[in-house]
Amino acid sequence: MLSGYLHKVKSRSTLLNKTFASTNKRFFVADARTERLLYYKKKDSKLPQGGVPLDDIEEVRRSATRADEFEVIGCSRQFILRADNAETALTWIEALQAHVDYTRTHGRASRRGRGAKAKASSRA
Repeated sequence: MLSGYLHKVKSRSTLLNKTFASTNKRFFVADARTERLLYYKKKDSKLPQGGVPLDDIEEVRRSATRADEFEVIGCSRQFILRADNAETALTWIEALQAHVDYTRTHGRASRRGRGAKAKASSRA
């Protein structure tokens, strides 16, 4: 499980050839157990404010303009996220991309089905 504060970019505007981004600081959790990328208003919040199933993530892309920013592109949602530094952003990018690569190689259902097959075979 990977977790930590990231800034969720909610809008961008351009003024005099400079781009400005409005962000919300949110506590993100990428949890393989629940198979979801969720975000909360604060670390101790009980209910998530949003998220996406990890299997829905199609691509994780570095920003072309900022080393601390990356994009999570999913079937149903898209997030632009900014970490406190480039190293933290890279940790998130690598972890999420590893999940995407695994899903592409093994398929979405095969990972879930593996647990069910193991339970069924242990009963026999």
